[in-house]
Amino acid sequence: MPTSPSGPVTPERASAREHCVARRAEQQVRHPDGGPGVQPIATTGSLGSVTGQRRTIRFVQVEAADAMTEGDGMSPRVGKTCWRRFVTVLVPSVAACAALGIAMGQGVLAASFLISGKKFQVTADTLTARGFSVYSMVDVTRQGERVPVMVTGARHSTISALCQSVLVEVPVLGEQTVKLTGGDERPVEASNLFLDTTSQSAGQADFSGLDQGIAQGEITKGPINPGDRNSRFFDPDGFGQQATSVVLTDVRVTAVALSAGTFNIPGLRVQLEHGRHECF
Repeated sequence: MPTSPSGPVTPERASAREHCVARRAEQQVRHPDGGPGVQPIATTGSLGSVTGQRRTIRFVQVEAADAMTEGDGMSPRVGKTCWRRFVTVLVPSVAACAALGIAMGQGVLAASFLISGKKFQVTADTLTARGFSVYSMVDVTRQGERVPVMVTGARHSTISALCQSVLVEVPVLGEQTVKLTGGDERPVEASNLFLDTTSQSAGQADFSGLDQGIAQGEITKGPINPGDRNSRFFDPDGFGQQATSVVLTDVRVTAVALSAGTFNIPGLRVQLEHGRHECF
């Protein structure tokens, strides 16, 4: 049995001593600068597995937490939220969403959506547009890559014999072609159509009310995508083109994005074919 200068240390005396030291530790925590009746805590001695001032304080705090949870019949681990972990996960997500929202609000992102960067083909026998515009812009991928594009806009357009195709890589199966066709018997109709293109050609182009070299900020006959007009990539003094109307035949376009207010396709067909079966 352990002994002390005052005699053997019985279990009762050890328990009383631990209780006394714990009470002093609690007072020390509440009054770190000292106070009436508060004595310094010995940093040596025996408290079973708990010794020293810091361990004693921790012992008191743990016992207090246990007493609180035992009072309402709950386990110390039940119903707890790790706020540090919660904040660690939440803050980056909120910051990313806020940054994206601010960027779009300030026009840092050129398009109304982040593009994949994958190019696709569009062909048509005939494209007729009322309210036609062409201007330069920059689209942005999810990885932050900037893609210079030429935006072709039309307030209202009709398209005959439409074909759209894109190559996709499918694991195990290899390269596949996704092809969309329609408008063979009745033309496709679209409103506020915008094609973000990297190249375009036509067998014949007939313009009415054509203005070439107009400042992009002065385009009025054709539409400007609102997301583009407020973008820092939009140059209001850049080279633009507009026309009251245009008829294009044998149209071939390579694009990275297409958007429209409405896009109605009679006789729509979508096919997935193995290998390369593009529109042109």
